[in-house]
Amino acid sequence: MTKRIVYGVLALSALAGSYYFFSSSEKIQSREDYEAYLNNHPYSMAMRSGENEEEEHRPDRPDLAMMQDYLFTMDPSVHRPTPLVLIPLNSQTALTRDGKNKKNPAARGLSSFTAWEERGPKQVGGRTRAVMFDPNDATKRKVWAGGVSGGLWFNNNITDANSAWTKADDFWDNLAISCIAADPINPQIFYVGTGEFEYTVRGGGIWKTINGGTNWTRLTSTKGFMEIRDVAVRNEGGTSVVYAAVKPGFGGDNPVYSAGLFRSTDGGTTWQQVLPLAQGSTQYANFPTDIEISSDQTTIWVGTAKHFWEAGASS
Repeated sequence: MTKRIVYGVLALSALAGSYYFFSSSEKIQSREDYEAYLNNHPYSMAMRSGENEEEEHRPDRPDLAMMQDYLFTMDPSVHRPTPLVLIPLNSQTALTRDGKNKKNPAARGLSSFTAWEERGPKQVGGRTRAVMFDPNDATKRKVWAGGVSGGLWFNNNITDANSAWTKADDFWDNLAISCIAADPINPQIFYVGTGEFEYTVRGGGIWKTINGGTNWTRLTSTKGFMEIRDVAVRNEGGTSVVYAAVKPGFGGDNPVYSAGLFRSTDGGTTWQQVLPLAQGSTQYANFPTDIEISSDQTTIWVGTAKHFWEAGASS
C-alpha cells in the first residue's frame, strides 16, 4: 500500500510539474539541448525513480508506460506529442477512399496499397466506454458501442450472438471513444465524445451525425476538448441543448485549457462554460465527470472531481 501511495504521488507530481514544460516557450537549438530537456523532464525523473527496485519485485507501472510513450512521441518544436495532425491527413485520405483525389499517391493512405487480414485475438475488446441503443430502430436491437483506441462500432441485432459488429469508419480506428448521446428531439442526431487520460489516448473533440450515423463530422468548435468524460442532450422547451463534461488538459489545438461543463444551444457550433470556478482557482472551472438528466428533462445532475493542479470539487 505504501508503494502505491508513493507511485501515485510521483505520477501526480510529474503531471503537475510538467505544466512548466508544456507551456514553456524555450527554443530547442540543438540535439544536445533537446537531450538535456528530456533528461530533466518530470516524466523522465519519475521513470528513473523506480530503476533501483529489484526486477522480480517491480510491479506493473502503466503510468510510467504512458510517460515513456509521451516522451517518445514528443514534437521537439512544441514540447508535446501532436496526434492532432492526423485529423486533416485522415480527411485527405478519405477523399481518395471515396473516389476523389486519385491522382495524388501521397494522399491515398496505407490501406490503398496493402491488403490487411485480421489476425485476432477477437475476444479482446479493450475498454468499452460508451454504449447506446439506436433510438431509430423500432425493434430495439441496433446498438452503438465505442472503446478506447478502438473507435466506434454498431451491431444491427444485439440479441443475436452471431451478429457481427461493423466499424463506423476506417478512420475512427485509433480514436478514444468515451461517450455517446442521441438528440431527444431529433433521434437522427448523435454526438460522440473522445479522449481518455491526457495524451495516453488523446481525443479530438466531439463528432456529430445528422443522419443516424451514416456520416460523421468533427465539430471544429471542440478541437480544444482533449478529454470528454460525458456528453448529454437535453430538451429545453423544444430546443436541443448539448452538454459536454470536459477534463482539463495541456496544449492541444487550442492554447486555452478547456475544462468544465460546456453548454451549446446551436448543435455544437458555439459553447459556454456553465460551472462555477473550482475552489481556490481564478481560471479553471470544476472538473465534471458525469452528466445525468431526469426522465422529465427538468433536472441535470453533474458529478465532479479534483483537478491535478487545482483543489476543485471532490464529488
